[in-house]
Amino acid sequence: MMIQALREVIKRMHYPLEVMLTCVRWYAAYPLSLRHIEEMMQERGVFVDHATIHRALVQMADTDRIRWRVERSGGQEMSKLTSVDELFEGRHFDREMIILCVRWYLRFKLSLRDLVEMMAERGLSLSHTTIMRWVQRYAPEFVKRWNRFGRPTGRSWRVDETYVKLRGRWVYLYRAVDRAGQTVDFRLSIRRDVAAAKAFCKKAIKSQGRPPQTITLDGYAASHRAMREMKADGALPGDTTLRSSKYLNNLIEQDHRNIKSRVAVMLGFKRFKNAAVTIAGIELMHRIRKGQFNLPARFKEAAAPAVWNAVLSA
Repeated sequence: MMIQALREVIKRMHYPLEVMLTCVRWYAAYPLSLRHIEEMMQERGVFVDHATIHRALVQMADTDRIRWRVERSGGQEMSKLTSVDELFEGRHFDREMIILCVRWYLRFKLSLRDLVEMMAERGLSLSHTTIMRWVQRYAPEFVKRWNRFGRPTGRSWRVDETYVKLRGRWVYLYRAVDRAGQTVDFRLSIRRDVAAAKAFCKKAIKSQGRPPQTITLDGYAASHRAMREMKADGALPGDTTLRSSKYLNNLIEQDHRNIKSRVAVMLGFKRFKNAAVTIAGIELMHRIRKGQFNLPARFKEAAAPAVWNAVLSA
């Protein structure tokens, strides 16, 4: 039944049966994204795009595992390549205004109601909750699209954690910068312990694609223990240098100011997920200010709206 359904799909896709069977089998059996499968097939000399694989999966999802993965993904794999027009489709406001509100909210010390007043001067009537929903909806998309142009940071990391208020309680924001002050990564955590320090370090290594050569920590014992255990487990190279220096960590202590000064105006968060999304957007704006993205030379003197439209459309 599965083969017959696939044959019907292939008639409209012009691909050999063996190719589509391989794509479906890999997607059902392994934790691969559609884009990963597309790249793997290209190494075999077969150029089948991710959208074709997705259509085949949707139309012939006869096994529970394939159906579960298609439904569970919720279109996230396809959203990675969603065009800008599709991204803002169905909105009642122009995309330029949406981008502007989200960008200004994440960059400047403006409240949602401040932005409502500023937009009213432009003849745009909207509520503060609308802007809040825009931030939660589009900040992750902006981060994902800007990250395609990200530059690798240095391999000498300064790691530290700071505090953010969530429902009147403090949660912990793990952050790292390199010796030049370039942001390596961040992670929001409920706890400040060994597991949280490990999770942050693994996330930072994954985002950078390579481990650090030197990690400078503060005096907190759990962080040192986490790094030692990661070296013992092989998650960090054995020759990674671990050190503690309050003087060297002044760099990241000063870098915290840019994030905390923006968060402080928000008077705390209500939900952990919303806090993580908003802070990710703030970190993105901070990285843009520090020039951590490889953009064409023609954009160096361009206005911010033109740069943003080019990056989101690329």
